[in-house]
Amino acid sequence: MAEQPLLNLSTLIERPALTIDGVRYEMLSPDELSLLDSQRFTIWAGKIDQLSKAPDEAGDGIDELGEVVDAAARKVLVGVPDEIFATLSAANKLAAIEAFTLLLLQKRMAAAGAILPAMLRTGAKPSPGSSASTEARRAGGSEKRPPAS
Repeated sequence: MAEQPLLNLSTLIERPALTIDGVRYEMLSPDELSLLDSQRFTIWAGKIDQLSKAPDEAGDGIDELGEVVDAAARKVLVGVPDEIFATLSAANKLAAIEAFTLLLLQKRMAAAGAILPAMLRTGAKPSPGSSASTEARRAGGSEKRPPAS
C-alpha cells in the first residue's frame, strides 16, 4: 500500500475573500507571505498586543497603534481599493487581521500535523526543545518516593 505524502504543496494561490458592504474583495493568502512579510506580521502582532494593553499617558501609543493596525490591514486587504479601505474602522481592520492570522495558524498547524505522523512512522526522536524527557533512568534503587515529612 502506498503511503500518503508527507506534505501537499501547491504553486497555485487561492486568495480568501471577505465582503465589505456586500461587495466581495480578496485578502492576502498565507501562501503569498515572503519570509520578510512573515517577520513583519510577527512584529506587528507584538506591537498591537503591547500597545493595546498599555497605551501611554499622553496617548502617543494610540497613534502608533493606529499606524500599526493600518499597515497590517493594508497588507492583508490586498484587493480592497484605497477609498474603501479609508472607510473601515479600526475594529474592521483588526477583524481582517485576525481572520488572516487564523488562516496562517491553520496553515502552520496543518504542516505540523503532517510532519508528526511521519516522524512517528519513521521512529524519529523529538527535537531537544520538545517536552519529551531525555533524562536517563536510574540504574537501581526503589522507584517509590520517600514518605512526605
